Amino acid sequence: YFTLLQEKKSAFLGTIHKLDAKQDLVPYKLFADWMVTPRIGVEATWDRMEAATITSIDGHSDGDLTLDGPILTLFTKLPIETGAQRPIEFSAGAGIAYFQADFEATPWWHHGFAYPRPHYQIAEAAYADWVAAGSPPYPNNGYTRTITPDDAFGIVLTGDCAVEITPEWALDLYLRYTYVEVDVTYTLAYYGDPDRIEHATFPMSNVAGGIG
Repeated sequence: YFTLLQEKKSAFLGTIHKLDAKQDLVPYKLFADWMVTPRIGVEATWDRMEAATITSIDGHSDGDLTLDGPILTLFTKLPIETGAQRPIEFSAGAGIAYFQADFEATPWWHHGFAYPRPHYQIAEAAYADWVAAGSPPYPNNGYTRTITPDDAFGIVLTGDCAVEITPEWALDLYLRYTYVEVDVTYTLAYYGDPDRIEHATFPMSNVAGGIG
């Protein structure tokens, strides 16, 4: 589970004023640890985060921004004695992440279907009619809107607590802070020719918590 540290702003880009974190709690994000010494180790894992771009007009989303990539962390086990019956092992680490960024635009928004505010359902209906007609090229006089994000590096800080259940199994709890900002380019085009280009930054820094 992750929470974004800056969800709202007067305007990130155009009418986009909020980033709405989309949770993915399926436990497929495996990690591997290698102990270089009894106390120093390296961890490699893969993470994914996604946020919807919410507009101030009526709360609809222009599309979803996704970050996906590896995280490499150097960590140390902390010599903390708890006096608990079961062994508890604490660790802290720092590392870097490289995220491939992608923006999946809401189809009717990308193809430039307009709508009378605040009833964007009319634009959705117009898009559905266009698809039903076979999606002929360049509706709306060739008007398209595109957001293209750049890949991004991130800085990571971690804290971990492992409680031994049996000699072979432990319950693992962790917190992770990730600092990452994604530069994006917005392009308004007609028949594929850019008419207006704008640049913006989406702050995707977050705090994540997990159990394993």
